[in-house]
Amino acid sequence: MDNTNFIRQSLYLHDIPVYEDDMPYIQFLLHTVNQAQMSLNEFPDLNNENPITIVDKGLIYDD
Repeated sequence: MDNTNFIRQSLYLHDIPVYEDDMPYIQFLLHTVNQAQMSLNEFPDLNNENPITIVDKGLIYDD
């Protein structure tokens, strides 16, 4: 499927005017969202893991 036609049709269906100069930006945004979605499909529990935090002992003070 041609992304440009898909974008035009989607904008038209939502009554949003189509500006040809905006097409590359919209395509880039869709590509970025697609990449993020693919990462989440491969690692669905990625956001459920707690990050490991290493604290320098010198930063902890005994009050």
